[in-house]
Amino acid sequence: MIRNAPAIIFFLVALTILIYISMQVKKVHDSLSCTANYIQHNDNASINLSIGYDFGERRGTINLMGNLQENDGRMYTLNRKIIFNYHKDGSDYYLKTTESIIFPDDRVNTDTLEKRMPSFFTKKDKSMVLKILKNSESNYLFFIDPVPIYICKNTLTSE
Repeated sequence: MIRNAPAIIFFLVALTILIYISMQVKKVHDSLSCTANYIQHNDNASINLSIGYDFGERRGTINLMGNLQENDGRMYTLNRKIIFNYHKDGSDYYLKTTESIIFPDDRVNTDTLEKRMPSFFTKKDKSMVLKILKNSESNYLFFIDPVPIYICKNTLTSE
């Protein structure tokens, strides 16, 4: 049995390395990073945003940058980061806010924003379900309920 000890040790080391590599490949495969442009008009205001999504291992961030313009011409800068935990079931992503950071240059009243976007984007411990389908190597389709909300361009590829 001692004669086989080097072979057994080699096998165990090789197996450990393969398991580690496969776990790292899965982490890269499960990560998602993309950007989308979002424009919403209603009776008294318009929102124009660049939205950046980064999904890591069970945690993610959303960066909202843009502006809100009221119909009277007043314009306000929007600059926030939402940090969330999530779990995934197929193409459904179940998100829950852990922190909502308002940057110093953000001038949009949170109550005003809540009238135009889900409370997930403005309050801690709020949930949202996104369906995310890969449309191509460089694009994802994002849905809330059955409604498509935008195409998000993959930022992890060189395309």
